[in-house]
Amino acid sequence: MLTTAAPAGTHGCGLAESVQAWAGVTPDAPAVITESGHTSYAELEALTQRYMKELHHRGVREGAAVCMLMHRTVDWVAVELAVLRLGAACVPLDPQYPPARHRLMVEDTAPVLVIVGEGMRFPTDAAPTMRPGAWSRDVDALPLPPDARPGADGVAFVFYTSGSTGRPKGVLVRRGSVRNLLAAQREAMALTAEDRVSQAFSPSFDLSVWDLGLAFGAGAASVLFDSDDVHRILQERHVTVFSSSPTSLATLQPSGLTRLHTVVTGGEACPERVARRIAPHFRFVNAYGPTEATVISTTHVIDPNSCRPLIGRPLSRTSAYVLGPDLRAVDDGETGELYLGGAGVAHGYWRRSALTADRFLPDPFADEPGSRMYRTGDRARRVPGGDVDYLGRVDHQLKIRGLRIEPGEVQTAIDRHPAVAQSLVMGWGEAEDQRLIAYVAAVPGGHLRLDDLRARLAEELPAYMVPGAFVVLDAFPQNPNGKVDRAKLPPPGAGDRAALVPAGNAAEQTLIELWRDVLKVPVGREDNFFDLGGDSVAAALLVARAQREGIHLTVQHVFGTATLAELADRTMPLAKAPANGRQPRPAGGTAIDEETRRKLAMAMGRPL
Repeated sequence: MLTTAAPAGTHGCGLAESVQAWAGVTPDAPAVITESGHTSYAELEALTQRYMKELHHRGVREGAAVCMLMHRTVDWVAVELAVLRLGAACVPLDPQYPPARHRLMVEDTAPVLVIVGEGMRFPTDAAPTMRPGAWSRDVDALPLPPDARPGADGVAFVFYTSGSTGRPKGVLVRRGSVRNLLAAQREAMALTAEDRVSQAFSPSFDLSVWDLGLAFGAGAASVLFDSDDVHRILQERHVTVFSSSPTSLATLQPSGLTRLHTVVTGGEACPERVARRIAPHFRFVNAYGPTEATVISTTHVIDPNSCRPLIGRPLSRTSAYVLGPDLRAVDDGETGELYLGGAGVAHGYWRRSALTADRFLPDPFADEPGSRMYRTGDRARRVPGGDVDYLGRVDHQLKIRGLRIEPGEVQTAIDRHPAVAQSLVMGWGEAEDQRLIAYVAAVPGGHLRLDDLRARLAEELPAYMVPGAFVVLDAFPQNPNGKVDRAKLPPPGAGDRAALVPAGNAAEQTLIELWRDVLKVPVGREDNFFDLGGDSVAAALLVARAQREGIHLTVQHVFGTATLAELADRTMPLAKAPANGRQPRPAGGTAIDEETRRKLAMAMGRPL
């Protein structure tokens, strides 16, 4: 259990109230900066009020839902502030999502209005729509509606996240939670009105609220990223605080970013390699939190010496518990599941009562009656000193042929290779056909040899934890939120193979026949065992078959050679045909004894 004390005094106000307050104190200070210039706090407040009039005229009232299909623009910011001040809930729709998904979200939330940005299309029969700036003729003559005053439990945002059933689920984020987030940000980040904070996330991603809160909570400027040239925007618009996903940061060049002093990363686990790239140059904050606990729950300033990407300690009025299956706290250093409590816990899922009951549980550690905690599904442990260490997803743990594998452990080993910039390890296939695969991207200008990577992994990991296939990418595909888009990863396979190169001698022909027998695919002398679909179990099966033929072959040989020809050259000169029908014992390496052979036969479902 780990809980921080609440800040003294007020717990802060919401986004819209912050802009309203700064418009009165520093009206000419820049609030939003874009390619075309800047909008002052006074101008943003005036635009927000105009939208309040228009939206109220079109039926937006407290408790209603307003969908927003918009890019990062000044109008997007003003519309969001206006909706919040009218007491309604913002339901952002990502412009990159297909129309069918937009329609599903609209049907689910039944909004009174959908704001459709410039250049975007939306079916007019799904709900009433409005284009930004499409004012009613008498909008300026309309009275300004009073700000609604919904309680802390009023819904501020509905963010849709992926659902395990294939249907997205809407997370109901409380207004009190957003107010607490802004107060906690000011305490943890200590920004000033002189700062310029990036806004590079999609409006549909909850981290966009984090970035707006960082800027408006301090009276600073929000810099909208309206092009893909991140480095140019950071330089030319003098950004001082940059928030981005670890995937995007893997290619960030620190040189020339003289005004940038803080980098915040979140949305997915931060690899140590990214920490080593960023932490020596800037204050590097690793921020962790699910939407269900209002964007960010814990933060950790990464030590530039160790570069260990811990997720740190909870924000103000937030609790982090590492619990065992019995919902009791585990000892420091022990692994458990991470639960989050406190002011950031969301209402639950819209129209998903069973799922809400499963993930949002009574908080037995809270002093306030009726408090709840969110079960994250993340594995974690507390390290000496009290910080929390993220260990991966509970549901990402694999079980392949009866052996439990933590992809994060394999991924960490891959990331230690000097030529690897980024990696992702996952299971591929179903049930007994599932195998472990790795996607890797090389460092810019680097040369990644897969045979060298396999050999290194074989020295560090058990054979069953070495991926059976590697897919080399120029860059990882990203979804609109900056996370790795797993759905767009190419399937593993042999790829575009050239014509099979036949055996050059009898030794290679013998291995070709053995490989073909084990892998059930055509084989040539220039092929790689793992590129053809082999894995650690298939390698052990190959070794067993080879030993029966009197060939001195070990699992290490298979992992340590790039091609069949190289494997033949390394091993076949040592082979001796058995004169008495008995198999010679290898001088070293991994031999396959009868018990292992029996287990392998059971695992593979075929005789050895």
